[in-house]
Amino acid sequence: MIIVIDENRDVRLVDPLDTKKFHVEIRSKAADISSLGAAFSPYGVLDNREYAWVDASALRGWTGVAEDSRYQAGLASMLGYAARKGWFSSDGTKVRAHIVWIEPGGTQNNT
Repeated sequence: MIIVIDENRDVRLVDPLDTKKFHVEIRSKAADISSLGAAFSPYGVLDNREYAWVDASALRGWTGVAEDSRYQAGLASMLGYAARKGWFSSDGTKVRAHIVWIEPGGTQNNT
């Protein structure tokens, strides 16, 4: 389950049934975290260049998969694991996700 933010600031969910790969992938050369954060705001908060806080209710209601029982079961398992690891916000509504930066053309850049 990868949340992708592309160069156009479009946000989409990739591989929603694979809950072992949860992260936010930013496919942009631009380092403008504020415009990326604005695009991501319906789904959570970009905390910094390394981590995002993803709204668990946004994940549960994600268009295109919210009605899929396999997705909901996998998501519940993933969120339960994250809770046990302490990866939830203090108010219990957002789960922490690592950010992976991908330069246009496919080069990973985690600077």
